Amino acid sequence: MSSTPPSALPDFLADLQRQVQGELRTDQVSRLLYSTDASIYQAMPYGVLIPESVDDVQAAVELAARYRIPLLPRAGGSSLAGQAVNEAL
Repeated sequence: MSSTPPSALPDFLADLQRQVQGELRTDQVSRLLYSTDASIYQAMPYGVLIPESVDDVQAAVELAARYRIPLLPRAGGSSLAGQAVNEAL
């Protein structure tokens, strides 16, 4: 799975960084760490948000809808079938 990121991605990430209190990781190492789960599948995320509050989650959902950026909720990353990886935030 490899596609061109949405053209709105830089603006989305900048707006998200301004609106959340949690940590937004867009560096290569963090993205690689979250590009796989316990399955054989691998897909590079656009970024990783570690929210501090419900407000952070709400801001991410609202901005993702506005910019049409896919979101992928992730917990422990222990899926054996690839549900926790995709080209998304």
